[in-house]
Amino acid sequence: MTSRSSGYFQPELLPPAQAFYEKEFGKLGRPSRGWARGNCPFHKSKSRVSFSVNLQTGGFYCFGCEAKGGDILDFVKLRDKVDFKRAAQLLGAWRDRDMTSVEKQEIRRIQQERERQQAERAAQKESERQKRIEARDWLHTAEKLYEEAIQAHNWELMPLLLGEIREAEAAYWQAAGFEVRHER
Repeated sequence: MTSRSSGYFQPELLPPAQAFYEKEFGKLGRPSRGWARGNCPFHKSKSRVSFSVNLQTGGFYCFGCEAKGGDILDFVKLRDKVDFKRAAQLLGAWRDRDMTSVEKQEIRRIQQERERQQAERAAQKESERQKRIEARDWLHTAEKLYEEAIQAHNWELMPLLLGEIREAEAAYWQAAGFEVRHER
């Protein structure tokens, strides 16, 4: 008795590696010789550029946690902790003659959850960007007021503005992700 497969893999239906990774991570940094760098999804990276992806093949490697794979199927398998068939289904490259409605619903649920997480990451990134812009603008305004106080020889205002500049610098550095040292 032979086992009959209820489905088959269609590699031509896989999304292009570059489009897949840009959807996952947004803009990838420093593309060079077909490779781009980004923040590793498998560990909390301090550098935010430890994860490298090949934009042609989909291969990936993290120099921090050593996660690796040869294509986007390997990425989805590792990210979602699924087998080859489920990864191919999630990527829309598996044609299954006997897929149940429950299985189809589960695939849709996983895809929707992934999209929700991506939207949350994008919103968080935008919020952080707005905080950096606000902190930068506060710093620039304080510096401009300080320069005006110098030009006007306003000796009473200058020490107050200098303290404001230091506070604005600290807020900007913190918003930009730099370590802030407090001088005593």
